[in-house]
This record gives sequence, C-alpha cells and structure tokens, in this order.
Amino acid sequence: MKYKPNNIGALFKNKIRTHERAPLMTGELQLTASVIRALGRRIANGERAILRLAAWRNTAANTAERYITLKAQLPLIEKSKNATLPFEDGEDPLDL
Repeated sequence: MKYKPNNIGALFKNKIRTHERAPLMTGELQLTASVIRALGRRIANGERAILRLAAWRNTAANTAERYITLKAQLPLIEKSKNATLPFEDGEDPLDL
C-alpha cells in the first residue's frame, strides 16, 4: 500500500543536542501536494503563506518515548479566489 501524506508530523527529543541554543526537539512534517499548490497560489496572489498548527503529546507504545504529534491546516481566507479552484489530484487542501 502506497503511503499518502496527510499533513501530519512528529517532534522527538533532540538526542544529539550539543549546546544550549540547539533545538530541544526535531522532526518532520509531510504536506500534501494540494496544500503546497494552494500555498503557492496564495503567494502568487500576494497573500501570506500561513499554516495553522495543532499539537498533541503522545507516548510511543513500543519504546515509551514521549513525542509531540503535529497537524497542519491552511487557514480559511474569506472570499479567497484560491478556495474555489479545482485541484488536480481531487483533494481539497482545506479539507484535511
């Protein structure tokens, strides 16, 4: 089964932190192509490229390691021309 990105990521404790200004946590967030296209259209139209973030604390079942799960969403922009455009892959980036 092919993995489909879902605008979700995770942050884990930075185990190789070498100085006090280094990040406490590191991780990845994988975005769908439709969200990236929508951000590109907003930039092209002079709008700001903003993602809203939500976060949850979690504990890995197999290692008991604590981590944070992140979810990204495009904020709604009232009367945005971008919100009504059809998307090539059939995904609506506002419907995460």
